[in-house]
Amino acid sequence: MESPDTQFEGKDVVVSEILRTCSHEKVAHAAVASIGRDFLERVNGIAGQRGLEPGAFAAQVVRDFERRAGDRQRQDLECAVKNTDMPLLQGLRYILEDALENNSR
Repeated sequence: MESPDTQFEGKDVVVSEILRTCSHEKVAHAAVASIGRDFLERVNGIAGQRGLEPGAFAAQVVRDFERRAGDRQRQDLECAVKNTDMPLLQGLRYILEDALENNSR
């Protein structure tokens, strides 16, 4: 059985991996496309309004999250990816949803 410290480290590793990999434009673009066509179109719409490609927009949002997120936001991200089949994609979607919602108002 894992100790509580080991379980926490595992979650932290997943969040770190999401932030590390999805902060790169090409990885972020591939991940957004993998989430699905509708999601890619939503990201593309907001990215286009900012004069960015979808991958550049997604990577920028991830980097902003990494800089600005406090403990609570990181814990929320950990909960969002817990027990999911594809935590990287779920985590990216979680991070981007807030930006998409804020920009669609």
